[in-house]
Amino acid sequence: MVSAEVAREYLEKVADLLLEFSQADTSVKSYMCSQSLLNRLFQMFNRIELPILLKILKCIDNLSTDPNCLENLQRACN
Repeated sequence: MVSAEVAREYLEKVADLLLEFSQADTSVKSYMCSQSLLNRLFQMFNRIELPILLKILKCIDNLSTDPNCLENLQRACN
C-alpha cells in the first residue's frame, strides 16, 4: 500500500504536469478540455490540499483563456 506522503508527492507531480500542459498551445489545451478530465478535476476540489488545489485552479484559469475550451469548462461546472 502506498503511504499518504508518497501519494501526495505523486498528486503534486501530476498537478505540475497539468499546469505545464495548460500553458501550451491551443491543440494541447483542447485535449485537456475533454469532459472526462475536467469532470475529474472538478470532483477533486474538496479532496486535495491547498497547494495542489491552487495549481489545479491555475491550470483551469489557463484553459479558460482559450475560447476553444470555454464550452467544455462551462459544461464541467454544471
